[in-house]
Amino acid sequence: MPEIRTMKEELQEAIIKGKRDAVEPLIRQALANGLNPEKIMNDIMIPAMDVVGEQYSRNEIFLPEMMIAARR
Repeated sequence: MPEIRTMKEELQEAIIKGKRDAVEPLIRQALANGLNPEKIMNDIMIPAMDVVGEQYSRNEIFLPEMMIAARR
C-alpha cells in the first residue's frame, strides 16, 4: 500500500500548493487504483482544503492562492 499512500500525499500536496495540472491525473490514478470517489473527496481533498483554509486564516496565503487551490 505504500504506492496508494504516496499517491494520497501527492494529491494533497498538489491541492495545497495549487498545482492544478497535477490534480486531475492524480485523481484518475487514485480511481484506477481502486479508491472510491467518496473516499478521495472525504479523506484526501477536503482535508487538503482544510489546510488551505488554515493557511489563509493565518495570513500565510492570500485569497488568490486560496482560490487557485479550490479551483480544481
